Formats: sequence, C-alpha cells, structure tokens
Amino acid sequence: MPEVIPAVPKLTPALPKTAPEPAAPPPTAAATESEAETARIQARVRARIESVQAIEGVRPLMARRNFADAAKALGAWLAERPAHPQRALVEHQITRLRAAEQATPALLAQASALAGAQIPVGNTVWPVASLTNGHLICRVNTQFGIIERPLELSALSEAALLILLQRADASAKTTFTPAYLLGTGKSAEARAALRGTTPKVEAMRADLAEFDQVAGDGAVLAELQAVENLLAGQDPGQAQERLAQCEKAYPTHEFLTIAYADKISAWQKQLASAPTPAKPPAPTVNASETYPGLATLTLSGSAAPDSDRKRLLLAAQWAISTGKWDIHFAQLKSALAAAAGLGPRTQHPQNLECLINPGTPALVTEQARFIRAVGPATLTTFCATVKSPEFLTWLFERQSVLAAFNDTIQAQDKAGDALLAWHTIWNADKDNRESLANLAIACALVFDQPVPISPDVYGFAKKTESSSSSAGDTTYEVSAIRRYRFYRDSAKKGSLKVPINEMTPWELVWVVDAPVPESELVWAQKHANFSRRDWGKAYGHIRYRMDRATQGVNPYKAYTFAEIESEGGICGDQAYFAAMTAKANGIPAMVISGEGDRGGHAWMGYELGRNEWKLDTGRYADHFAAGTTREPQTGRIIKEQELRQLTDPARRTPAYEKSNKLLALATLFTDSTQRTLGTLAANAALVAAPKNFAAWSTKLDLLAEAKAPCEEWLKESTRMRTTFREFPDLVQVINKREADYTTANVSSEAARKLVHIQTARMERMDADRSDLIVESVFREVELAEKAGDEEKAGRVFRDALRAKGQEIVPFKKIATSYYAWAAAKDKGGETARELISFFDRKFKEPTDDVFAISAYTDTLTKLSEMAKAQGLETQQRHLERRAEKLKELKEKLGKQQSRGADR
Repeated sequence: MPEVIPAVPKLTPALPKTAPEPAAPPPTAAATESEAETARIQARVRARIESVQAIEGVRPLMARRNFADAAKALGAWLAERPAHPQRALVEHQITRLRAAEQATPALLAQASALAGAQIPVGNTVWPVASLTNGHLICRVNTQFGIIERPLELSALSEAALLILLQRADASAKTTFTPAYLLGTGKSAEARAALRGTTPKVEAMRADLAEFDQVAGDGAVLAELQAVENLLAGQDPGQAQERLAQCEKAYPTHEFLTIAYADKISAWQKQLASAPTPAKPPAPTVNASETYPGLATLTLSGSAAPDSDRKRLLLAAQWAISTGKWDIHFAQLKSALAAAAGLGPRTQHPQNLECLINPGTPALVTEQARFIRAVGPATLTTFCATVKSPEFLTWLFERQSVLAAFNDTIQAQDKAGDALLAWHTIWNADKDNRESLANLAIACALVFDQPVPISPDVYGFAKKTESSSSSAGDTTYEVSAIRRYRFYRDSAKKGSLKVPINEMTPWELVWVVDAPVPESELVWAQKHANFSRRDWGKAYGHIRYRMDRATQGVNPYKAYTFAEIESEGGICGDQAYFAAMTAKANGIPAMVISGEGDRGGHAWMGYELGRNEWKLDTGRYADHFAAGTTREPQTGRIIKEQELRQLTDPARRTPAYEKSNKLLALATLFTDSTQRTLGTLAANAALVAAPKNFAAWSTKLDLLAEAKAPCEEWLKESTRMRTTFREFPDLVQVINKREADYTTANVSSEAARKLVHIQTARMERMDADRSDLIVESVFREVELAEKAGDEEKAGRVFRDALRAKGQEIVPFKKIATSYYAWAAAKDKGGETARELISFFDRKFKEPTDDVFAISAYTDTLTKLSEMAKAQGLETQQRHLERRAEKLKELKEKLGKQQSRGADR
C-alpha cells in the first residue's frame, strides 16, 4: 500500500500587528530607509521559517527512506510558491533526497565492488557473489557447497545496505554512503562517512553545514511551538520554563529576536498575569535542592552501614528527580576513589574487595557502572520521557539487578531504547519484576527496537498472530514486551526445557532473539521432541535435498518449521530449524556459517548443559577457517572462535565475576584520573582471573597511556599472547596491537618486520586459520607501503600465494587484494596473467562434485573479470569458455543427483 504523502505544513508565524499609531510628522528619508531595511529583514526571516518548516515536515518520510515521496512533497510546496525568496534552500533539500534515492540503484553499476561483501540477512550472514539483473546473488547455505539466492536491493536492511554502499565508495571513490545517510537526516553519520579532500567531498561538507543549520533552525521552531502548545493547554508553568530554556539556548537567534519577538513579548505578558498554580505535595527529594551528598563509605562495617545506604539512595533519588546524572556520577566515582585509598597502601587491595562484595559500597559501584554504561545524558532524557520515577528508584536499590544489566550491556547497544523497553515490561508485570529481571533485561537489550516479521515468508498474511497473553493481537513484529510475555507464560505452563529464572541475561539473549512469529515457537514446543543434551539431533532430523542445493528448488508454501520438517532442506534450513526450535524451548542456540574448499556451509551451536556448549553440530572437515554468527544483542558479526571464548565455562566462575567487577572499578578510577588506583584494580582483576582478556587489554591501555617504552610494552603483550595461545583470534588482536604500537613508537618498517614474524608464528601455531594468516599478510603489505617499499609489498603478496594460495578461499582473498593493489600501480595486466597461471597450475578442475565445481567456477569468473578489465581478450575468452562448460556439467550432475529428492 503506497504511503500517504503528508501535506507540508504551512505554519508561517505572522508577526503580530501593532495597533494604529497616532498621526506623526512625515518620516525623514533616513527613517524611511531604515524602515524599509527592517521590513526586508523581517520578510527574509519569515521566508526562512517557511522553508525550514517545509523541510522539517518531510523528515518522517526521510527517516523511513521514502526519499521519492519526500522530494515530491517539497516539489509540490515549491510549485505553489514560484517566487519564494528561499526556493534555493528547498531545492537543495530536494537535490539531497534525489541523491539519496539514487544511491541504491547506483550500486547496480558496482558489481565487482559488492562481490565478497558479507551482509546480515535475518539471523545469519550471506556472502554476496555477484550482481545479476538488478539482484544480488548470494551463495549460501549448502551442506557440501553453495547455492545461489537472489536478493533485491530494496529488500535489504539499512545495515546491509550501508555495508554495500561503503564497499562501493571504497572501490570507486564515490560518495553513495554520505548521500544516503544525509537523505535519512543522519548528518553526523554522513560527515563521518566522507573521506578525502576532493572537490566533490568538500562540496558535500559545505552542504552538510547548510543541512545542519536548517536542522538547528527546525529545533528552534519546535521549541517555540512547544511553548505555544503549553500555553494553549493551560500549562503556564511548563510554558515559562520551556521559554526560558529556549531563550537561554538561542539568545541571538533571529527567529526569536525578529520573527517571534512580538509574540514572545505577548507570551511573557500572558505568563506574568497567569495565576500561580497550586504547589503539589513535596516529593522525598526536592529537585530544587542542592545535591545531598554521599557519606564517606564505611568499609570496615564498624559504623552504621544503614546510614550510608540511606544517604546513597537519597542522592540517587535526587538525580532521578532533577535529571542531573553527571553530578551524581561524579560523586559516586569520587566516593569510590576515596574509599579505595583509605589507610596504608597495603590496605588498598582489601579496600577493593570491600567495594565489590555485597553491601552499600558495592551498590555504589553498580550505580556508577550503570550510569557509565547508559550515559548521564541518556538517563536525563529517559527521566524526561518517563515521568514516573518508580522504575529507576526500584532499580537503584537492587545491586544484583543492576549488576546483571551492567554485565550484559555492550557499547553498541541503544541504551535509551533498551531502558524504555525494560520500563514497559516492568510496568506490565509487577509480580515478576525481580524473579524474571534477567529475562526482562535480555528482551530489552535484544528488542530495543521491534523486529518486523514478514507475513509473506511465514504465510500468516491477514491472519492473527496472537501472543500467549493477548489473543487477537494482529501485530506483525516482535517487541520486548511481547517476547517477554511469551517466555514468561511458557515457563508457567512448563513448556520449556530450561528453567529461565536460573539463566543469566547473556544466556537468555541467545534464547529470546528468534525472528519468527510466536506460532512458530508454539509449534516447536509441541512438535520438536528432543532432549536438551541431544538437541543436535534436530539438525539431522531435516532430510537433505540435493535439488534445493543444486537447482535452487523452493519446496515450501511458507517458510515454517512444519514445512521444513515435511519437505526437507539444505544445510541452512537444517541449522535454522535446529537453532530456532532450540530457542523456542528455552535452549540458547545460534546458526553458524562459513566458507570452505567446496563453498559455503551452515551449522549449529547450542548450550547442552549449564555452562557446557557444543558449537560444531553439522560442521564438516572442509577447511572452514572460521565460521561467523550474528550476535543478537547488537547485530554485530562475531567469529566462531570469539564465540568459543565467550562460551568458555571459566567465564561463569566466581573468580571471573570478581575479576570483571575489579576491572569495572579500574575503569571508573581511570575515568576519575585516579590512574594509580586504576592500575591497582586492573592488576587485581588479572590476579583473580589470569585469562580475562579485557583485563589484559586494560593493562596494555594503561601502559600505553603512561607512554611505556616499546620494549616494555611488547614484553607485557608477549605475556598476554602466551596466555591466550589457544585462541588464535585473540592472538590476532594482540598481534595487531603490537604492530600499531610499534608503528607509533618506532617505525612502519619495524612494524612490518614484526608482522612478518607474527605471520610465520601463526602458520606454525594453526596452519588451518588461513583467514588470520591472510589478514596478517594484508597488514604487512600496508606497512610496507607506509615504509615506501613498493617492491617489498609485491613480494609479500607473491610469498602469500605460494604459502596459502593452494586453498580456494585464501587464493580468492589474496588474488583479489593482490590484483587491486597491482592495478592501482598500473601493473594489473601482468598480475592478472600471474594469477591465472598460478590458478591453472595449482588447482585441478573438478569433474564429479557439484559443490567443488561451484567454488571453482566462481574463481574462474573472478579471474575472467580481471582479464576483461586489463584487455586480455584471449585469456578472458578461455576462462569464460571453461566456466560455461563447468556450469553445464554442474547442471547435468545436479539433475542426476537430485532424482527423487522430493520424496
């Protein structure tokens, strides 16, 4: 159904007409000229207001990416005002919208740049292979290879679209990303996406300045409109406060001083004559009072701890009432630092223990952690949005609930939206506020924004999707409150395999996130009959279909668990069925995917017992260097090895918990410039849990801030690398930090030599991790370039080909980067010949494996594109003929092997 284009508002603030003046002598020429100038200024400002209001009126359409209708609405506004003095301002906005509208279709001309992109689709990540007929072709989800799945650009999420736009910009030096972001009204993000100093980029920066000025003008108009609305609603107190804030924030803005000057004078007279409203009963804490202060924290227990707690809660209530969270936050950190420094230095470690053990000092710690994680400004906005203070009052009294939230929230989370979602749950379920707090936290963090559910995919279009608590609800999206109610009610009915009240928020994040309608979850609870420890059997329970893998057959009327169970599917369907049905039954699970010698594959991971995970159900020995999954809380893509580290049972021990709390203290102390205490707390965190990666990272950060000599810093990083030697991905992070520190403190050439050693070490340690080895190779090339050694950079690429180029996935990665590097240096032709020759020597053409044929053909296509770009017509034709013959062979084999697949 097409969107209704809202009429652009015509709210032109008329300058109040003054009463007729008595007859006066004829004005002088100077006075007449002055009056004419005043009239011109007033007309200009009035016109500016009209144009700003027109632009602000289409912002909802911009936010929904409906650029065409937004431009159409502004065009209609201009058509009604052919001689408007501020036409140029509106025309500029239309130009921005047209540029944003063209950003997506412009991707169709960037096929080579998009190939290889990893984009989020639903709960998994799909690799883009090519662009064909206006569709992205993604090769994903096969048991022994890959299958092509088309995607329309218009169907992509914004996150996926931005990934593609950024790749196109990096490849072709275009500005699609900032143009698109500016069209949605995200000027800060657009500015951050601009790179370089070309004339086009500089013109966009200037355009951003104009856009921001319009947005600022719109904010002023919104404030003035709010004052007018409050006066109309008979709320003079709020109107007076809002007007005072507006005048303080924009004291010289011409809208206030010229266009609204008379109107503001009239408002002020109206406010002065308004009766003083009756004062409501005074709250426990009066917002006008000064900060009540904190008691000196008692760590020994000899004084009255209840008194300390009372002062703490009073101070928190003051922050809730006033919204001045920055003051409360600063005081909390000061109190912690003062308490930690009590007594002789030998007393300090004991003090740190007292600050994290149950009691008032630990509540101070958790309050400070919470404010730091959420942000004082976000809390101020939250308090202004949610007028009732009961939720934060309840929360700030409960150390364990605060700690659960603090241990789970991540920097990428939308903290304000998550708090609003949690507040909704808290209001709706008074009986389980504390007992199911972990479930509420998980739902709030995962669904800080509701997730739409496609009725076309699941076949429930125009049908009711009722939740377990509100039959008849026809909402086609998952919200935090909806998913919370489902699992709460399922637990009450005994429909889950796991007691959710015993699970941490981190575990529950991997339970509640399934992007499916609740009818699917209910079906899984009734029909997926596996024990928790044996849930991996659900993967093999789905019959494998070669016709779906080789010919793209879609056997489903709708993509439901019942259809998948009945019709069978490929590895992506098997992993999806197994992971999602596990989640429906309360078992943490995820779909993991990767690319190996014979293409892409998907498998499943799940928690088969308390702190016991299995992450390789359905994973085959096909040189999958590292699988990836989508972290449900933030949507970021994480590697399989990071997942293994996150699910390590050691992270659920009391020692690790203690280490994390000490590390949080270290961060709070460092924020307060108490670096000595910060270092002490960081060291204590490492003593408590020597394998706490974050604690090691903090230690290196503190050494870097202290400008430690490179030799001393590298000595500590070597100890860290030894500690995490069984986690190659973490070793890679350490290696990169070492190279960066060496670059900054010694030279690029010294860093390149270090990276060369690191790469050799990685090959000895774990030769299967070709993805990490290739990453190191690219870093060495980059450093050789910085050192001005172009010849060395080329040798690094050639050495990498000899060392890792005999596996199909590393070859494609190395070849793509090597060719791009060479083409930029006018050596593309000779490098393309070198790569084609190397591939022919090292890779045998498959003859009987459809999945290996797909991977081989994909590589031939990439080499053919290189040959075409360099005018190597003979090589191009030869590669294309080989690819065509292999496609014919693949189709023939696929049909043979698919016989009876639908039975």
